[in-house]
Amino acid sequence: MHEPSTQDRNRPVVVGLGELLWDCFGDLRRPGGAPANVAFHADQLGARGVIGSRVGRDEPGDALVRYLRERDLDVTCIQRDPHHPTGSVTVETDARGEPHYVIHENVAWDHLTFDDHLARVASQASAVAKDAQGNVITGRTVTWSGGGLLASISSSGLVSGLLAGLVPVTGTVDGVSGSASLTITALIAPPPPTSTTVELPRTYLNYTFPAKTGQTIVVPAGGNLQTALNNAQRGDEKAERWDH
Repeated sequence: MHEPSTQDRNRPVVVGLGELLWDCFGDLRRPGGAPANVAFHADQLGARGVIGSRVGRDEPGDALVRYLRERDLDVTCIQRDPHHPTGSVTVETDARGEPHYVIHENVAWDHLTFDDHLARVASQASAVAKDAQGNVITGRTVTWSGGGLLASISSSGLVSGLLAGLVPVTGTVDGVSGSASLTITALIAPPPPTSTTVELPRTYLNYTFPAKTGQTIVVPAGGNLQTALNNAQRGDEKAERWDH
């Protein structure tokens, strides 16, 4: 996946969240999806366009990702679905030349999930200095401040959320300051720990736990491996030590 460069991270971020699919016209197909179109054109206009979507692990999905990479679009937030096909819309015309659209359902983008990549993008916003008429100030140095414990603000105005809450942002140009506030929502929580299965090697881990090759130990979620090994030892009084 294409990772954003330092220069990319300093551009305003525009996220198109939703469908990424193929518009199919008989034997022809074209990339489509309204959110993807927004991100694509924002990128062309100088912002950092990010498409947040999901495509299948299939040829249409491969082709869409390849198409976007070739145009330097950020594809880190495009998920791959092993169980559902890449989305598509079939476009047909009637005898009067009027188009009719068949939107195929239960496809990959219908199953888009909020993952770590989307969380990182959602935690960032760009602050831009404007004059009283709403015009972006250019050619002058802007000093950014604020954020406190909730966010960090780079010299270019990139705001990166750290904790949920209301974040004040102040920009100062030629001694004149202006402020605004950003609301940072809770970031994605890490998934709960799961049990870990450990297959022991041929030799003993140590003298306190003599276990034979192939014995399987299950470590409960949040548990300690050595504790699980010691517990298993209590039920194996007849274990014999292998030679090193």
